[in-house]
Amino acid sequence: MPAPLWRRGRVRGLYWWRSYCEAAGIMLDDLDNHLFFNRTHLCIDATLRGLGIAIGDHLSCGEHLRSGRLFQLPGPVLPGREQYHLLTPDTTHLSRPVRQMRDWLRKAAQK
Repeated sequence: MPAPLWRRGRVRGLYWWRSYCEAAGIMLDDLDNHLFFNRTHLCIDATLRGLGIAIGDHLSCGEHLRSGRLFQLPGPVLPGREQYHLLTPDTTHLSRPVRQMRDWLRKAAQK
């Protein structure tokens, strides 16, 4: 089995691997012998180059999944925990295109 690729410097990388291994009923050990990356795109690039396996989301990996360059391993699918926020400096002076985008995003988020 290829070695897992981690994201260094943030607990999030190990959080996802621990969550996946727990859900799959497998042990997570021997962390010293794995590659570490501090950016998601570097981890994905290393996976594309055959250096190991990575945990990713459909936003980051979708293009590669659709093209067949990456594939999703069978096993548990983890629920996302990321949140996105729409920030504007002042809602009273938004241009028409910005208001339209804001309204579209709000509507899409409610689906």
